[in-house]
Amino acid sequence: MSTRTHSPRPSRDAARSALVLASVATLAIAVTGVASATGRSATSNPLKARAVSAGGTLWGWGYNDVGQIGDGTIVERNVPVRVRDLSDVTDVAGDGDDGYALTGNGLVYAWGLNTHGELGDGTTSPFSRVRVQVKGLSGITAVCGAGGGSSGTGYALTSTGTVWAWGYGAGGALGNGTDASSSVPVPVQGLTGVVQLAGGGPIGGSAYALESNGTVWAWGVGSDGELGDGSFAGSDTPVQVSGITNAVWIAAGELGGYAVLQTGTVMAWGGARLGTFESNASALGDGSYSNTDVPVAVRKATGVTQVAATGDEAWALTSTGRVWAWGGSNLGNGTDNGARVPVLLTRLTGVKALGGDISAGIALKDNGTVWAWGSSYLGEVGNGATSKYFAYPVEVHGLSNIVAIAASAPFAIKG
Repeated sequence: MSTRTHSPRPSRDAARSALVLASVATLAIAVTGVASATGRSATSNPLKARAVSAGGTLWGWGYNDVGQIGDGTIVERNVPVRVRDLSDVTDVAGDGDDGYALTGNGLVYAWGLNTHGELGDGTTSPFSRVRVQVKGLSGITAVCGAGGGSSGTGYALTSTGTVWAWGYGAGGALGNGTDASSSVPVPVQGLTGVVQLAGGGPIGGSAYALESNGTVWAWGVGSDGELGDGSFAGSDTPVQVSGITNAVWIAAGELGGYAVLQTGTVMAWGGARLGTFESNASALGDGSYSNTDVPVAVRKATGVTQVAATGDEAWALTSTGRVWAWGGSNLGNGTDNGARVPVLLTRLTGVKALGGDISAGIALKDNGTVWAWGSSYLGEVGNGATSKYFAYPVEVHGLSNIVAIAASAPFAIKG
């Protein structure tokens, strides 16, 4: 553990105006040596689309000021390096300042920032450059992270469909009826039959749970409509997202949530824009610039099976392996203008899974390669470059035979 003080990353407005995007750098992680996951067909149980039958090693790159890569250093990496002391990894997540890994025996490990107990090991030491075990968890099937910007929250889904949370609690991010942070996992109230988790939001973020009956539940920050329950208020316990009863996939960005319906339609709710510097951008994808506290239909994208989101960008994967994008300037469509309705990524085909972070997007192709785009000022795109912006997807260095990636951040699994 280091005693180095972590400074919160400034807003994207400030970063862009200075033309230095170090403040919105990415943690990206890849898992190697695991089984295949198709990720194409919409299913009532999204875990089946992400499931792996054998674990592997973990790799990371990008921003690393508080050890969020987990390689034992605080050195930024512009190509993937191995995360230390982890094997048999079956799922991975992060919140920008922390990483979370699930191993084949159902245990959870964490590394990175820990000022609010984000590591879940009962401590609040500044940060850890290597993984520690999250206390008291067993029988876990998936992990998730939310928030960020010096205040992240971890989540774990159990085999019985319940959810545990730890870390930053202000704004109700833990979902346990309080605003207090916790350095050990606490149960999220009122959830049963959960099959997928998604996390997003700014400091004191928002979290989402998809239940097996197709309903979506949300908790945490809600001032921009992030909870989708018909109010612009937060909640420290889960509330039902309005009007959604047939969802098959969920995702979250910094501004709000997304759900894929059985019909292949995408619904979005929450904030529309991070700032006025992206005058043509809307994270809602419905053509409007207005925040909404109830879900609205994303235009143009049809036949969708998955969604992934970042800061104010979102991507939708279709059953044919094509990708639609909307929102901010890191879309991957060759420009940095943003879009308020989806645009097709013409240079990206044969995709089977999507992921992203606040400054970059990631796609996994059918051939097992991983591609990324967006801001790479500290190596976030993972192709060896720094201080560059990639308007089109480029291949991440040294990753092959990848079979799955997480939806809420740039994470991958290798077979």
